[in-house]
Amino acid sequence: MGRSAVFIDGAYIEFLIREEFAEMRVDFARLSQRLAGTKELLRTYYYHCLPYQGANPTEEETKRYMNKLRFFRTLDRLPRFEVRLGEIVYRGVREDGRENFVQKRVDMMLGVDLVRLATSGQITDAILVASDSNLVPAVAAAK
Repeated sequence: MGRSAVFIDGAYIEFLIREEFAEMRVDFARLSQRLAGTKELLRTYYYHCLPYQGANPTEEETKRYMNKLRFFRTLDRLPRFEVRLGEIVYRGVREDGRENFVQKRVDMMLGVDLVRLATSGQITDAILVASDSNLVPAVAAAK
């Protein structure tokens, strides 16, 4: 029958929800089960970062940070769920005037987990919810 794991890039799924589904609420436990189909679900891994906070965070930064922290804690309490956090790094201001933030370690953690679980035989199937071409080598290694 096989066993699967779901790997979710949190930034990607947030983008999809915001852009394609008018910010609908997602039942992540149910989504994971549906994605796994008839396979036994080992675990769902959700990769993301807490929002940036400056040295002296603004009220808005603190609110955004606390809301996201609550969300991650809620996900982490779901059965067979694990939230894996990277870091967010401030990279200055873009040409269009918007602040530039970059996620660090998220793709690497996802790739390492995928390869580790696949090569150790813990999973027969991997369901990847992401759009990052940085993950192509990990997917190839996991095969």
